[in-house]
Amino acid sequence: MALIIYLVMFTFKNERFIFLLFLWLSALCLKAQPVDYKKVILPSNVSTTDFGERLVQIAWQNYPENAQFKSDIESAELNLKNARWNWLNQIRISGNLNEITIDQDLVTENNLFFPRYNFGLTIPLGIFVNSPTNSRIAKKELDKTNLALKKQMLTIREEVLKAYQDYLMFQDIYKIKNDLAEEEYSNFLTVEQSFQSGEASLSDYKEATKGYNLELESKIIAQNRLIKAKLTLEKWIGIKLEDVN
Repeated sequence: MALIIYLVMFTFKNERFIFLLFLWLSALCLKAQPVDYKKVILPSNVSTTDFGERLVQIAWQNYPENAQFKSDIESAELNLKNARWNWLNQIRISGNLNEITIDQDLVTENNLFFPRYNFGLTIPLGIFVNSPTNSRIAKKELDKTNLALKKQMLTIREEVLKAYQDYLMFQDIYKIKNDLAEEEYSNFLTVEQSFQSGEASLSDYKEATKGYNLELESKIIAQNRLIKAKLTLEKWIGIKLEDVN
């Protein structure tokens, strides 16, 4: 394959052709890979050591709209079942018995009627078209509901993992800001003692105070963002982060 590509490149010397050829060969190598939705969100009976996957699992179990999806799927399944068997309601069976058949004492040579009983079966011709069509419609509605559920699974996974990554990021930022604030506070105390002993100027004292206040402000902002990120994550999983096990 590499030799063929080399010969083509050597022969045509055409960048556009080479590019199109590359795309064509790439397309031949690509194969559609179906989504395994059991891996998108792990079943409730499957344990995992990956904390992010555990959060996704909990979020899926607690997400309120899932109850509506479950109800919609059950309704769609019942509609499909009803559509598949509804043709029986269109078939009519009729029959009758004459008086002689019911009361054999009335039988004589002069009043023996034939047939003594008869039955009839009525099947509308439209049943052969309507029943399969209705079944296909019901099947499509069920498929549509299942697709909506799968889309919801992908959305929940994405949102929960994004919220978890934001939480981890703001947690790290807060740790950094907290360390910097502590360093500035330590520096401020040192300068303050020096200022009180006359070893540092008023300008040094003000600069140390300003530096500490700036880092303290950054720490408070980082803490606020961390709290909000935690609340967002907890909104998705439905429980406090500390309660996850």
